[in-house]
Amino acid sequence: MQDQQGIDKEISAIEITNYNHGELVIREGEQKKLFYVILQGTVRILARGKTVRTLVEGDVFGLENIFFNSPSNFSAKVIENARIASYGPHAADYFLYRHPQMAERIFLSILKQLEVTTEVAAGDEPEISIEPPKLKFYEDGDVIIKEGTVETDIYRLVSTEGGLRVTKQGKEIARITEPGEFFGEMASILREKRTATITSIGKSIVQVYSGESIEELLEEHPDMAKKMIITLANRLAEANLKIVETESEVAF
Repeated sequence: MQDQQGIDKEISAIEITNYNHGELVIREGEQKKLFYVILQGTVRILARGKTVRTLVEGDVFGLENIFFNSPSNFSAKVIENARIASYGPHAADYFLYRHPQMAERIFLSILKQLEVTTEVAAGDEPEISIEPPKLKFYEDGDVIIKEGTVETDIYRLVSTEGGLRVTKQGKEIARITEPGEFFGEMASILREKRTATITSIGKSIVQVYSGESIEELLEEHPDMAKKMIITLANRLAEANLKIVETESEVAF
């Protein structure tokens, strides 16, 4: 795994273990305050004996044990000789807040696993045909979208310190604050210029989806289409309210 030596200099793994084919790293129901990074090899994740996903080099698992402080709801079984690093709770915070490269690896690994696991839960074969979203990290004042530019990417807020400021011709017209909220989808769908500038307030993490595959994205992920529709409906409601408030002010 790239950057592992550099990471270990700053915060060391509790243990790096070599596992043989068939060995269990975690047993379902076992409670360990550890999470794991696969440095080499392949690991199968099973729940009640059913395979729910397969992990490879660079993937992370066991974070549920850290964040929820509950017994593992899955087993992790090595299916190709593996070398795995285990980390404690302090390392999770360190990576997420102080090591952006590792934080990005963790997010991408979890997103990929979530998509595959969701498909398995729905009874579908896990098949990821769409390019996975990229994660971008922004500092305070960084511009995410610039008014007047032509590009078709769609964005989704993962986390933020102070929200995202939306401005039009230099005037603030809205803020995006809720994790999971999509933005930039109108220009992507309509193939028009960006109508507003969006700037990060404090540090923010944003998912970026390629707008070139918007039709395929919505067809393959109707839940995402639903979230986008809800987002647009909320914005429409807010816009309606602003119009009513403005008219009231003028009336008085």
